[in-house]
Amino acid sequence: MPALRHAKLNLLVCLGFCCYVTVLSQCPVNEWYCQNDDTCIVNESRCDTFHDCGTGEDELNCPEPFANNCTVGFERCPGVGNAACIYPAWRCDGDIDCADSSDEDESWCLSASCPESMFSCADGIHCIPGHYFCDGEYDCTDQSDESDYCGSPDMTCPPHNHKCDNGFCIPVHWLCDSEDDCGDGSDEDPIYPSCADVSCMPGYFRCMDNRPGYSACIPISLTCDGVAHCEDAEDEKLPECGTPAPCESGYFQCDNLLCVPAAWQCDYDNDCGDDSDEGARAGCNVNRPCTNAEFTCSNGHCIRIELQCNGNNDCRDNSDELLPACITEPPRCTGGTILCQDQCVLPQDCNIDQCTLFPSVCSQQCSYNSNTRVTKCSCVEDYTLQADGITCIATSPVIPELIFCNKFYLRSSGILPATSGNGEALAQDFSFLVAFDYDYAVGKYYMADVSARSIIEMNFDGSARKTIIKESVPDVEGIAVDWVTKKLYFTDRLLDVLEVCNVDGSQRKTLVRENLFEPRGVAVDPRNAYVYWTDWGLNAYIGRVGTDGSDERELHNKDIVWPNGISIDFTSDKIYWTDAHLDYIAYADFDFSNMHRVISDDVTHRIAHPFSVDVFEDTMFWTDWNEFKLYRANKRDGSSMQEVLVDLVHRPMDLHVLHPLKQPMITTNPCQYSNGGCSHLCLLKPGGGFTCACPDNYLLTDQNTCVSDCINTQFRCESNHRCIPAYYVCDGDDDCHDGADEVGCTGHRHCPPKTFQCSTSNQCLHPNLLCDGSVNCVDGADEQGCGDTECQDWEFRCTSGKCIPLTSKCDQSDDCGDGADESMETCRDHECYDGYFKCDNGFCIPDLWYCDLDNDCGDNSDEPRDICEARTCETGWFSCRTNYRCIPGWAVCYGGDHCRDNSDEDMCDQYTCDPLGEFTCGNNQCIPQRWVCDDERDCQDGTDEQATCEPRRCSESEFKCLDDRCIPGAWVCDGDLDCGGTDESDEASCPDRTCDPESFQCADTGHCIDANLRCDGRAACEDSSDEANCPTRFPGGLWCPADEFFTCDNTVCIPKWWVCDGEPDCTDESDESESNCDVVNQQCNTEHLRWRCNDGLHCIFEWERCDNTQDCPDNSDENACDTDRPCDIDTEFNCANGLCIPLEKVCDRQNDCGVNSFDEQNCNGRGGPDNGTCGTTNGGCEHTCIDTLGGYYCKCDDGYATDPTHPKKCIDIDECANQPCPQICYNMKGDYSCACADGFYDRSPESNGTLCSSDGQEFILISFGDTIIKYYPSAQGGQQGVEFVLNERQVEGIDYNFRHQRVYFLDRLQNALKEVGSNQSPNNAPNNLGIDQLYSPVGIAIDWVTNNIYIADHGEKGRDTLKGRTRRGVADTRPKVAVLQATGNLHNYREAAIISDNLERPTGLAVNPDKGLMYFSDLGSTVSDTAKVEMAWMNGQRRREIEYRGFVQPTGLTIDFNSNQTVYFCDQKADIIGYFGWDGQNVRILAQSFQLRSPFSFSPINPYQMDVFGSNIYFTTQRSGDNYVIAMGKDVVNNPAELLIQRSVNTLGDITVYHERRYPVNSVPNPCDRARCTDMCVLTPRDEDNSIYQGFDCICGSGGGDEGLIDQCDKETPLPPITTGEPRPVVTRAPRTRPPVVNPCRCQNGGTCKPDGTCNCDPGYTGDRCETAGDGTAGKQDDSATSVAAIGAATGVAFLIILLLIMAVIVLLCYVKKKKRSTAGPVVYRTGANVEMPGVMPPTVTNGEPIYETGLPRTPVTFENPGFGAGAEGGDPEKTGLPPDFADVLPEKVDLSELDGPRGTPGNDYTNIAIGGGPYNQMAPPEPPPAYSAADDLDEKK
Repeated sequence: MPALRHAKLNLLVCLGFCCYVTVLSQCPVNEWYCQNDDTCIVNESRCDTFHDCGTGEDELNCPEPFANNCTVGFERCPGVGNAACIYPAWRCDGDIDCADSSDEDESWCLSASCPESMFSCADGIHCIPGHYFCDGEYDCTDQSDESDYCGSPDMTCPPHNHKCDNGFCIPVHWLCDSEDDCGDGSDEDPIYPSCADVSCMPGYFRCMDNRPGYSACIPISLTCDGVAHCEDAEDEKLPECGTPAPCESGYFQCDNLLCVPAAWQCDYDNDCGDDSDEGARAGCNVNRPCTNAEFTCSNGHCIRIELQCNGNNDCRDNSDELLPACITEPPRCTGGTILCQDQCVLPQDCNIDQCTLFPSVCSQQCSYNSNTRVTKCSCVEDYTLQADGITCIATSPVIPELIFCNKFYLRSSGILPATSGNGEALAQDFSFLVAFDYDYAVGKYYMADVSARSIIEMNFDGSARKTIIKESVPDVEGIAVDWVTKKLYFTDRLLDVLEVCNVDGSQRKTLVRENLFEPRGVAVDPRNAYVYWTDWGLNAYIGRVGTDGSDERELHNKDIVWPNGISIDFTSDKIYWTDAHLDYIAYADFDFSNMHRVISDDVTHRIAHPFSVDVFEDTMFWTDWNEFKLYRANKRDGSSMQEVLVDLVHRPMDLHVLHPLKQPMITTNPCQYSNGGCSHLCLLKPGGGFTCACPDNYLLTDQNTCVSDCINTQFRCESNHRCIPAYYVCDGDDDCHDGADEVGCTGHRHCPPKTFQCSTSNQCLHPNLLCDGSVNCVDGADEQGCGDTECQDWEFRCTSGKCIPLTSKCDQSDDCGDGADESMETCRDHECYDGYFKCDNGFCIPDLWYCDLDNDCGDNSDEPRDICEARTCETGWFSCRTNYRCIPGWAVCYGGDHCRDNSDEDMCDQYTCDPLGEFTCGNNQCIPQRWVCDDERDCQDGTDEQATCEPRRCSESEFKCLDDRCIPGAWVCDGDLDCGGTDESDEASCPDRTCDPESFQCADTGHCIDANLRCDGRAACEDSSDEANCPTRFPGGLWCPADEFFTCDNTVCIPKWWVCDGEPDCTDESDESESNCDVVNQQCNTEHLRWRCNDGLHCIFEWERCDNTQDCPDNSDENACDTDRPCDIDTEFNCANGLCIPLEKVCDRQNDCGVNSFDEQNCNGRGGPDNGTCGTTNGGCEHTCIDTLGGYYCKCDDGYATDPTHPKKCIDIDECANQPCPQICYNMKGDYSCACADGFYDRSPESNGTLCSSDGQEFILISFGDTIIKYYPSAQGGQQGVEFVLNERQVEGIDYNFRHQRVYFLDRLQNALKEVGSNQSPNNAPNNLGIDQLYSPVGIAIDWVTNNIYIADHGEKGRDTLKGRTRRGVADTRPKVAVLQATGNLHNYREAAIISDNLERPTGLAVNPDKGLMYFSDLGSTVSDTAKVEMAWMNGQRRREIEYRGFVQPTGLTIDFNSNQTVYFCDQKADIIGYFGWDGQNVRILAQSFQLRSPFSFSPINPYQMDVFGSNIYFTTQRSGDNYVIAMGKDVVNNPAELLIQRSVNTLGDITVYHERRYPVNSVPNPCDRARCTDMCVLTPRDEDNSIYQGFDCICGSGGGDEGLIDQCDKETPLPPITTGEPRPVVTRAPRTRPPVVNPCRCQNGGTCKPDGTCNCDPGYTGDRCETAGDGTAGKQDDSATSVAAIGAATGVAFLIILLLIMAVIVLLCYVKKKKRSTAGPVVYRTGANVEMPGVMPPTVTNGEPIYETGLPRTPVTFENPGFGAGAEGGDPEKTGLPPDFADVLPEKVDLSELDGPRGTPGNDYTNIAIGGGPYNQMAPPEPPPAYSAADDLDEKK
């Protein structure tokens, strides 16, 4: 499709009251204007059969006969003059596919006949493809395609379809294409039908030799197109093809003169058709060894390893299809029989070599005598053969034990079957133990705790427990011991590495860095010197490498999906592993041959979710997650399955049999003496011998000696020569382990360890900010020396000197920050690593994103339709109905349209859950059984959490609360009420305890806090003991910056202007001491409603006077308070100043109220008919007349006020203006009534709309320092508070996107924005979105219409803010409000700082997408009370301050969208909660201090953050001492504050109510959908001040991709507003280019990339980037007046005539408009499920019977295989949702927010380590689109 261009002239024409905007096309003469979508297309696209205009108008009114024919298999739209073509199956399907709706015309539908190759349904209307006939699924709405005729032997297929032996129909051109389309192989039988006799349908060309995997029939349109689609290019040798044109640059000239991309040369594929692009004659290195990601064919060719066993002859010698792994697994034999010559017989009845049979006939060793034809079993040393002649038993007297870990414990059990029990706890109080191994000879366990991020050593008896590795092990999930050389091998899933080190943790070496995605289990074989591991990435495999890192191999197989645990049986020379997706346990030989399943989840449902496995004697043991059990069974055939432990409380993880024979010694250990002569690591070598190896950052100078190889950004330790980052020096930690890095340190260190401390300021920087091209330190220290920095060999050096992993290069993400890693120069010749696909534009994407329906490359080269349509989904994957997308089988019926056509959610009610380990929800949803009664609603209908649920029993390391809930024992006596509510049992009778070394223990309470909070100037302990005895932190011997803060006597820092304000802010109250206040002697700021106490020293707020609380030390604020009491309405008059006077004093001609109080106003004196009294006429008063001594006055009834123009009259008071109702208010005369909003109901008939609730799940997200909890306010008998996010540092802002079920939060100390699925387990890591320019983020708000993210950031103190715009490339660290928008590439974001001027400390933040407005609070300066709340458009423009003088420290903002979009605020310092209208008007105080704190506190509460939902307000408090989570009604008088949660640690943060009706996500349109912004789109008001706007604005951002976008960002400015009653100005728009997804060539003006990196330019543009407009008018548009004038006088005359005609039409339209108002709207074409591809549109699901796959492998369904740390979070791996775009092992990619993955991407948190894998070997370039796939004519395969 040609690039679209947008150009028009808007003209406003008004005639009287009727105005119309007229659009005049500005398309060049060689282009055609699409009126409905405002685009220009080239004239050649008009009437070309394809819809180039969005609505298809370019194919209407075309002259007949039509110039172009339809693509084969398509037919013409029946409408007259409609040249468009559609697929016949789209006829009469209720979906408009022809622009004139002719395909849905009823008369035509009844009369038109189906093409002969299709089946005509009995209704006479619908057509379905012929191969849908009798396929077991109802495709006709009347089900006529599946009649009894289908089972008849006389059934015949429609013409041009072949009947398979099994009765299915397939198109004839699917015959003999090397793919089993029938399912029984009959279509590929070389005998019948004869493949040589295959005939093609009309319109197809017959290849005599078809390419492997492709049909011999190709459309005639593909002949003579310059591409070889037949194997020998015969389709390009036809006489009509003529002589091919010379090849362009970047292409290879074949001998037959065809042109193929140069990258396809020497790729072992016959792309030319005559093989001239391969072999020696093409200059290829025929001796090149294949890489690890390739398979070596017998003929020496290399093919991608995943092409093995795919049924295609990709090697061209068929050697890729003759592997043992390709052979279909034979039938299983039972009852002691074995498979012998395709039959199951007893072993003694088989006279062939039984050693090769399955199941294994022998327990250990097997031999076969070919002469006697006798098979004999034997045992290895220390085992004896039993009487059965098969089984071997150990002769050792040592009794074997089964050791396993389950979260908090390491446990022991016997190996015999049992019925219940937990086993014996060997050790406990771990954070989360997931893997371990042991060294039997020395009696030690080695354990990996992912939550503690450490590797731990411990004796067998539990003693001498110590951490041996605690650095750079964020997610170790597999560990193995080489008991011979005393080495540890372990996998890290976050770092994607396999490492080796000494058993004491020293001398760490990265053994494997490449092609690791989700490494988990690991096992070591010292006898043969190999290490095995599992990787459960999307391209899962079993890996093997020499213990020295040599001879790496991978086993890829379609039946390996989620491999977890792996073990070695040394007695039979086999490896065993578990697969938790397909739910089986299998074994194979050491060389990966003879793979067999031992046990699986078959029809008997014996296995649910196997995790770890081990083998001893003739038995294998495994752990099962879903069943919470340990099992055993025969290791050869899975028989005799029994339960070992059945009543585990926590999910069992790793498992090992403890026995000395599990670690047999080898006869010789070459490393035993003198370490083999090696200076460092002596590693065993496959085949014998050893290799001297060096730890990371060391270099082998000879065969034995390693020397330190530190780069210039590292420090070399003195004694052990370790290399550590230079910023580790003098950071307070002994990183060298010899103290060398902490010697000779000068100056004071105030930054945390492993951070960078600026030289002359108090700034602490994350290592990410070093050498990033932005000056972050005031003194520029972070950018010094960056010009000559060195990087590791697995890193890429950015222009700025920053080092990033090589895998981050050319991944469409600007990781360098300066674009160096994504530049065309870098990527053009860049080779992708193993596991990655190279796009035509040079970018690299994971292999498994190829053909997934997403344009991940940006140039669509990863989605070649011919190839993708021909691919079939692998075992365990579901083939989507109407497109070629494949999704994991477990994603089917999981909720959500993951196929993009909803075919994965059709007929889900017909599926049944696995009876083993699954629970069937009331709505037929399937969930793991262990999720039932776990206090979390996992069924969408809540049926898994019934009232009948019983609490589980607590384990030894847990504490049982009074409500029977279990909490970790480590939470007992930690100072927090973790049991919740009023249950304080976990903090009662607390003994003395000791905090761990990384924590600080508070003095009074004894609870433990993060050691990093010690001496930071903020009291984290209730008694402030964490700030006691601290060294000075700032130059000049100061604890606090003297210009901004006051230093309390206990060294805590508070803002200066808080001193002597009547409220103690220092925890020692020194800020209110007489000595300090006397010195300060400050004036009270009356502008901010301050009042001075009588002592002359203290200032308090006006509203603190007369509130029954002593705020002044002398109590003067509570003296003389009579004026503030309420007046008695029956006997007293309420003066304007609040004074109460007797009624008789009113109108007595005396000013009793005082100045300006007017008790004598509106009085009626003596005289008149009734002599100045009320008399018989009621004094003329409309309501009540009251006599006084001096006359009388009129009083209005309640609900009315005196009419200012007629004092005796009364007017209605609009009570609704003051928001008296929680949601909807209706004003009535003299009264008002309340009602609940749509979707809400009144909880009580008597409440009359004041107690509004809503159905659906409601929970509250609350941050507690490093944790986020879910609080269920309506939980009955269950757990109200459960953990949601763990192990962060300081969580601040929280918000969510309900549509995508994602929660977003900010961590202020990590400077990070993270996301997590709303139903994700606390033990699965959130995704770090990797936003670079965050410095101290505190506030967040999600625009739930556009999915943009708004952030309030305090910025980085001490930086030179420049008070203006910074230069590009230098980070602006000023305080700001920023907006983030996903780029669509690998989950990266563009960022724009929309507000940064006149901003001090932005904190609270709320957005209103419906109004296009945002609200933010600014705490102001720390030296003065300049706090404010502002509102602005959501693009940052039109800021204005909310007019209220009482803001002191407004920290919280939220919007109640169900109550007139009212904005609520809380002020932490002023101790108030208030609100104002969405327009910023009518500020009201809802609750003051005394109302907030009653009845649980006598001190100010200090509300910090808040949210509103229904009738309730929820807020957190933050002050020294007790902190609360409080709920109260909006009617605080009748629904006072209620305590929900109490905490004694000063860490409470944000609070957010999660509910489907919290935001009106489905009722607000998205104006950005119609915007054509080249960069970022944000919302703005659609109307304001009687003006109408577009509702969106295009802005330019930075980050998240090619910084060149800034240069070509076409910032579309919104149209000037249409002001009511005024003519709209004529606006001439500049030309706009089509918004690129990715434009690596940086082509401008609609240009597109060519393979060589240059640009294809639109007509009228030239230059390398199409930046220059050519001569003439083609393609040129000028927004200047002179350009318009240059059109010429003739054009002006024509324009005038057209204008007069338009005005005449408008007059007619105005007349018609008066008579009839049209209700017609725009026609939407192929909405919903349809996925449009270039040139054609595939069929969609019909509107009739739902379509589903009958072949779906419904059982087993495994829901998750999560990681445990995924970036630092750790914990129990519970519920995970779908992985992002099903790339569950890969970085996040385009539009993934709806899915919830088991691991997060590490983003840009890069600290001298490789993130996301390492460098990879070159992989083969992508296949060309050489052959036609049957799906090209939309005959899609199922």
